[in-house]
Amino acid sequence: MTFKIPIEIIDQQKYFGHREVGLTHPDLFSFIRLTDTGEIHLMVDDGVGIIINKIQRTIVLMADQVKFFTKEDEGLKWNTLAFNHKATKYNEPAFTYVKENRSLYDGIDYYMDGD
Repeated sequence: MTFKIPIEIIDQQKYFGHREVGLTHPDLFSFIRLTDTGEIHLMVDDGVGIIINKIQRTIVLMADQVKFFTKEDEGLKWNTLAFNHKATKYNEPAFTYVKENRSLYDGIDYYMDGD
């Protein structure tokens, strides 16, 4: 099985397969598409969007710029490392070790209750 790279996917994004579902804007490039292969395409313009691939287990962000807005004390985390928001010079470490022992699923019970 060969996998398509995002550039190849862009050319075919506006065409839905017979069993694929989604929403398209009638006048703009924007659409949401659930593909037959299990991918999810969230596109707002040509080359600007998100592709979630279940087979490769990847999330592809396509944009001219990607901006993250987080609380300073929460920050942006990558596994057991946190981006160092206090680093202001190139010689300071970009990552710091996350000392807290919190799980990604902390507090999820709130959303799972059947009430």
